[in-house]
Amino acid sequence: MSNVWEEFDSKYDTEMLQQDADEAAANGSGDYKEVGDGNYEVEIEKFHLTTSKSNKPMVTLWFNILAGDNKGQKIFYNQVIDQGFGLHLSKEFLNSLGTNQDIEFKSFSQYATLIANVKSETDEMEFALSYGHNKKGFPTFEITDIYDKE
Repeated sequence: MSNVWEEFDSKYDTEMLQQDADEAAANGSGDYKEVGDGNYEVEIEKFHLTTSKSNKPMVTLWFNILAGDNKGQKIFYNQVIDQGFGLHLSKEFLNSLGTNQDIEFKSFSQYATLIANVKSETDEMEFALSYGHNKKGFPTFEITDIYDKE
């Protein structure tokens, strides 16, 4: 019989989990003002393939707001990619980031590597992001411009 905790150790990136916990502690315990719909100057802070709370593959990205009243706050992009439509939305979004990567899905491990490559390329970029919500209340994200970091 296997140890359930060892199974969790193998399922989760425990170093990333600890880093996330440390960052949460440094940034407060959730007492934050929600970012409203609007246009923001952002950089990508975190970007990787992970799993959702329901254990489905999910693309997650943290935008860090660089200017204005919301400077330093985060906007979170999360897209579950266990069905074709979610994967399509993810691929469209990845393409909008203006990297030199060929955005193509072949397998989850390949996609995780692709996302890491996109993240690496975007480390030298900043973005104009139009953030909003659709009629059903789901967040919308549109990259409207791309800049090189100064």
